[in-house]
Amino acid sequence: MIYGIKIWAEKIVIVVIICTIIELILPETNNKKYIKTVMALIIVYTIISPIISKIQNKDISLNKYLSIDNYKTDTIETIAPLDTNELIEKAYIEKLKADICENLKALGFTANNIDLVIETEDEKIYGTILSLKIYVEKKNNSNKISIEKIEIGKSNNDNLTNEEKQEIISYLSKIYDLDYKKIEVR
Repeated sequence: MIYGIKIWAEKIVIVVIICTIIELILPETNNKKYIKTVMALIIVYTIISPIISKIQNKDISLNKYLSIDNYKTDTIETIAPLDTNELIEKAYIEKLKADICENLKALGFTANNIDLVIETEDEKIYGTILSLKIYVEKKNNSNKISIEKIEIGKSNNDNLTNEEKQEIISYLSKIYDLDYKKIEVR
């Protein structure tokens, strides 16, 4: 739709520029007023041409008027309608995740994965964090790589002490005004 509006606006600008140039070039004669009238009709036709083409195609619904599809070319694909609320929510969640990663980095931890659920139904608390699950590792300050012994059936993911987990939960709870029960650190 935006592409169609862009093409439509470009056509209007081009027609107005051409008509202005013709008007400047024309000599002062008795026929000049008739030529100006014809040019004005051409400009008006250019402005209302999307509506005229829709009427000719017998597509007379309001939704059809709002989308100017008659200017699309074969190289442009039709994009499915986007849900702007969904896009805003995704962008907000990604921004929150990035902010959480930065806050954890300040504490000396790195977040491997963040599962975040926000309120999207209730307008009064829209966007508040409902639950937060973070998979955290200690920041390795040395350039050495240590390989831990891996045992089958045993979880080696729990590299944080309970004090460190509580520190992270307390820190995030204060920053994001969350109940401790809504934060899970792994």
